[in-house]
Amino acid sequence: MVLKGILVTIATLLLLTDSSQSGNDDGCKPAPPSGCVYKVTDNLPTVICNNLNLKAIPTCLPGKTHPKKLIINGNNISQITSIRYDTLEYLYIESDNVLNIVLYAFGHLSNLTVLSLRNNFITDIQRDTFIGLTHLKELYLTNNSIKTLPHHAFFYLPQLKILEINKNSIASISDGAFANLTVLSELNLRDNKLIAVPKFNNTRLDLDILNLGQNKLTEIPHEPFKTLKYLKTLYLDDNEIITLPHSAFWGLDHLKLLHLENNQLSHIWYHLFLDPWESLLEVYLHNNNIAELNPIQLPWKQLHVVTLDDNHWLCTCKTVWMKSLRAVIDNSTSIICANPPEVQGQNILNLDDSSLHCSHSGVSIPGIIVGVLISLALLVTVGYLLYRCVKRKSIHLASTSVYRRMGGSHSNQRNGRELPVSNQTLHDEGDDEL
Repeated sequence: MVLKGILVTIATLLLLTDSSQSGNDDGCKPAPPSGCVYKVTDNLPTVICNNLNLKAIPTCLPGKTHPKKLIINGNNISQITSIRYDTLEYLYIESDNVLNIVLYAFGHLSNLTVLSLRNNFITDIQRDTFIGLTHLKELYLTNNSIKTLPHHAFFYLPQLKILEINKNSIASISDGAFANLTVLSELNLRDNKLIAVPKFNNTRLDLDILNLGQNKLTEIPHEPFKTLKYLKTLYLDDNEIITLPHSAFWGLDHLKLLHLENNQLSHIWYHLFLDPWESLLEVYLHNNNIAELNPIQLPWKQLHVVTLDDNHWLCTCKTVWMKSLRAVIDNSTSIICANPPEVQGQNILNLDDSSLHCSHSGVSIPGIIVGVLISLALLVTVGYLLYRCVKRKSIHLASTSVYRRMGGSHSNQRNGRELPVSNQTLHDEGDDEL
């Protein structure tokens, strides 16, 4: 490995110091291809060599000023070899039938900021493919035939901010494929053949946008995005996702847009959005298999857009709360009932409670309140009457006891002499009274 590193360094230095064919020397041979045009666009010296059936990158270009932008599109260049125009800042080699890139082909292009290789047939990316592009900020590999991304595939692109590898055949991504891309803000892996979410745990990515849409994902693992804490937009649409774990989006505290449309989701966990997502503004859930949602499953009040159409909505009293979402969904979606059969095809926003079989249908809330108040009044009245009755009985018993103590017609006498009335006698007679 050490020997390989030394050889790579030596080769790079040799390429950088070799300027025999660099730039636009007056004595450049062979002559520039006829049809190549020199012009100034956006204040940049530009050479355009489009649709000339070129078989290789020209070694000489027209114009007395070294170009900063080179556009070579629609040719027949099967292999990209060493490009020595060291003044280039923009390079477009699109739709040229490119099959492979020779190692160190870009070794002279240290000033390049944008490289587009769209619409070719590139199948392989090596760790050393992009050596020399130390200031590259944007790399476009859209619509090629790349099948895998190896470890440290973009290691020599420390300034890269935008990486588009969509519309390829990528089925696997090695751990560390995105290592050293510390300023990368946009990663587009859309329309590939990924069956698993790439692992970002061992990388220091500062992504704003991650596009994993239109792949072959069937499940999302535990906390797959926890290291992407500043992610603002996440595309997981057009996959085959059936369910999401409750921890699927943990750590995404700054997420604003979430695309989950065109999947096979049938259930969303109550705790899927447990964290306080104060930044979330748009959620796309249309064209799934969702039948029910709970009022606490999404931060509904803060959402600007939520799409819920083309799901399998079960319209019952449990879903009547969704009518309160009218302010959120009026301009972006509709909730069409799939079941029960009697409301199939109808918008839940247009149904009344009786259609949804709610047990409280037809009951007046004010009527309930009045009924409760009347019941309370009756209870108070009955309680008061019982209290008066018990109190009156107590007074009567007390009066009878006093009367007997003071001597009445039934006072106890023996031998013409009045006898005292015992407490027990009073108690017994009191019982008789009762």
